[in-house]
Amino acid sequence: AVTEIFKQNRATKFAIVAAEIRYFNFINENYGEQEAEKLLKYLNVICAKTVELDETYGYHTDGQFFLLLHYNQA
Repeated sequence: AVTEIFKQNRATKFAIVAAEIRYFNFINENYGEQEAEKLLKYLNVICAKTVELDETYGYHTDGQFFLLLHYNQA
């Protein structure tokens, strides 16, 4: 998906954003996998509502997310 976005938007600048849920393992260990999964699903909804056309996001592991967003220098 990312490769296609780059191919279709050669003149567009992008920013790669790395985000991490601090103490995600703490949440997982103390509240259980089910609650940790609820948190990840909630963040998925937020990311899905945030990204625009030709942007994307993904979950890596241990509470780490990456977003590929349009970059507009102010």
